Amino acid sequence: MDRADYAEILVVGDNVSLVEGAYTDYGLSMYIRVRVGNVEKRLLFDVSGSPWMLLHNARLLGANVANIDYVVISHMHRDHYAALTPLADLLNPRRVYLPEPRGVSQRVSEVLEGVRVEKTVYVRRRMVIAPGVTIIGPVASSGEVSLLIEAAGSRLLLIACGHAPVKQVIYWAGGGSFDVVAGGFHLKNATRGYIEELAALLYEKAGVTIGLHCTHWGADLLRMLMGTRYVDGGVGLRISVDSLGLRFYPQQSL
Repeated sequence: MDRADYAEILVVGDNVSLVEGAYTDYGLSMYIRVRVGNVEKRLLFDVSGSPWMLLHNARLLGANVANIDYVVISHMHRDHYAALTPLADLLNPRRVYLPEPRGVSQRVSEVLEGVRVEKTVYVRRRMVIAPGVTIIGPVASSGEVSLLIEAAGSRLLLIACGHAPVKQVIYWAGGGSFDVVAGGFHLKNATRGYIEELAALLYEKAGVTIGLHCTHWGADLLRMLMGTRYVDGGVGLRISVDSLGLRFYPQQSL
């Protein structure tokens, strides 16, 4: 499938915010638009656990989350999927992508309760779902999937929570380097040694690393080790890419 001409990633749910007036809650949600010519697809990568946060922030940031094309759930933890059911009628996704169930089928039922979709797709391997949008995983035993966005010559890797080893996610994404790696890296109880190894890997593989969700516990050390190659993200972070290159907002976040 062709790469996108244009892509935009907007963080609408996270633990912290970069913009005034936004709600925060433990969880993650990214609103993504990709376009080829005049054809645009809109999707949510995770929906967080808070419908109030998602709905308020989407309105605040001008993200149209009504009648979206796809929802991709990274893994079966409530802070990534629980807002789907209460917002099912508004989001009204055509398709919902879930990691292949691994002993958590009861959670699959909970995720989809009250959600009317054209199709539910269980992700078992690398899968292209829209121009420039590839689901990576589930990786190893984590049961977590990530997203690879390829648009206008740029590669952006989105990792929801970091349960899967980042090195393996990068391998499954085709290896090489990325203009941006953004997301959660599961650093709440991480050792210094683990963070040092992660920093070295990301410094080699990513032009810019953006920490979201469960990264903030180790952010100070990442920032010290990676310098300007690491920045904190949050609600309101907007990454866009087209023929003119990558742009970020708020500028002060990068």
